[in-house]
Amino acid sequence: MWHTLELTDLVRKLKSNLLYGITEEEAKERIEKYGKNVIDDKKRESIFIKFIKQFNDIMIIILIISSIVSAVVTKIEGVRRLFGFYNYPRNSCYECYHGHCSRSKS
Repeated sequence: MWHTLELTDLVRKLKSNLLYGITEEEAKERIEKYGKNVIDDKKRESIFIKFIKQFNDIMIIILIISSIVSAVVTKIEGVRRLFGFYNYPRNSCYECYHGHCSRSKS
């Protein structure tokens, strides 16, 4: 709002003077009425806490967990055998060939 006012209107609303500002008495009255013009120095969050807060969404957590599981599964040897992925293509080819041969012989 203040940035849209003309300079003369702004000075009039603030009860100030364009050349001299406000008087000492006016400054003391305003400090009593509005308080000192200071910003409270609050304790800031650490960078680590800000970083951790980025991951508070359930979808982000699910994606992180699934990527960890995927990385672990790829590194463990024998997982393909455990789930049957290793033998599946070989068994499919074997069954296809032998199934074709058995049908052609009969």
